[in-house]
Amino acid sequence: MTESDLFLPGSICILHSLGDDRQVARRLAQMGILPGSRLRIVRAAPLGGTLEVASDQGELFALRREEMAGLDCRLVAAPLTSPAIRPGQTCTVLSLEGGRAFRQRMTEKSLRPGSRIRIGEPGTHGLLVSDAATGATIALGRGEAARIIVGLTPGGTPE
Repeated sequence: MTESDLFLPGSICILHSLGDDRQVARRLAQMGILPGSRLRIVRAAPLGGTLEVASDQGELFALRREEMAGLDCRLVAAPLTSPAIRPGQTCTVLSLEGGRAFRQRMTEKSLRPGSRIRIGEPGTHGLLVSDAATGATIALGRGEAARIIVGLTPGGTPE
C-alpha cells in the first residue's frame, strides 16, 4: 500500500503492527489502538500536515503523515478516487460519505451501499462506472467519486 492510498479521506485500514517507532507505538497503545484495530482517515490537512483518524472505538486523534506511514496497515476500503481502484475491476459500495441530498442523488443513480459496480476509465471531469447487475452506465464527477467508499480484498484490490 502506498501513502497516497492511505491518506485519502474515507480510506479504512486494519492495523497489523504499531511499526518501529516506539514513541508512536506507546502513544497509540495508551489510547487503546492495538493490532487488529480498524482506522479510518476522516480528513487530511493540506500541505503535508496531519491526518485526522478515527478508531473503531470511536476515538478521533491526529497523526502526522510520517507516523501513519510507519504503521503496518492493510487497506480494506477506499474512495473511488484511490489509486488502488483500477478500471475494469468490480467493487462493492460500502458507504456514501455525503449529506442527504448526495445520498438521494446516488440512490437515484442506483448507487447505494451493497451495490456492485464495475469501474470504467476515468474521464477529464470524473469517472464512469457501471452497475454490475444491470450494466447501466453511471457518470460521476470527481467530487462524487471521492465520497463513494468501496470495499477491497485482503490483497488491497477491489472485490
